[in-house]
Amino acid sequence: RALLTWKSNLTASSAWWHRITKFATLIADEVNYLRAAPPKLPLAQDAQNLAQVLERIEHHANSIRTQRVPAQLGAREQIEPVQLNHLVQARVQQLRSYRMYEGVQFELDLHPDYAATTVDASAEWLRHALDLLIDNAAKFSAGRPAPRITLRTRVVDNDVHVLVQDTGIGISDELRRRLFSEQTDSHSGQGLGLLIVAVIAKTYHGLVDVEETSPAGTTIRLEFPAAR
Repeated sequence: RALLTWKSNLTASSAWWHRITKFATLIADEVNYLRAAPPKLPLAQDAQNLAQVLERIEHHANSIRTQRVPAQLGAREQIEPVQLNHLVQARVQQLRSYRMYEGVQFELDLHPDYAATTVDASAEWLRHALDLLIDNAAKFSAGRPAPRITLRTRVVDNDVHVLVQDTGIGISDELRRRLFSEQTDSHSGQGLGLLIVAVIAKTYHGLVDVEETSPAGTTIRLEFPAAR
């Protein structure tokens, strides 16, 4: 029931995204106004600090405005052959260049046959699922010595797997049983990302599960049928 509810919510994401980008445009306009008519500040250092803050705000607003509107989840016209090797490799390169997770080391272990890792799905939604798994791994690894996230791809029979391994604290048996079927903490919002991953996986005839977990870290497996 929870998965069906969240699929319905995600398919309505376009209208939500238009509202978000509208707010980002308003923020950028306010930044331009402050630059054109800056307030009088007593110290030159204060003016310099304000200019730096405005630059950061403008950068974030522009980042939001340049994002693509998410396609409707499961839309037939968005389904295409997606090489998971390419998707994983490109996303990790972007995260490294953006320095999204300072202090976290990324490692890749990709299946040697790139063509064999092709699945039929929306590249955009698969990228979103991967981002959520990486973000979850980074959160669980925070504060650990030498945090590391390893991404692997493998082909098993007629399925393609993406494995995201962290060096976090592990997952309890009680939490593991409901990790992908319900929001684990409705008050704080934690666990919502993994529920969304489960919705995305199910939409494209795949699944997500815990491959293994221990006090030394956790590996999450995302798998889809190989393209025919």
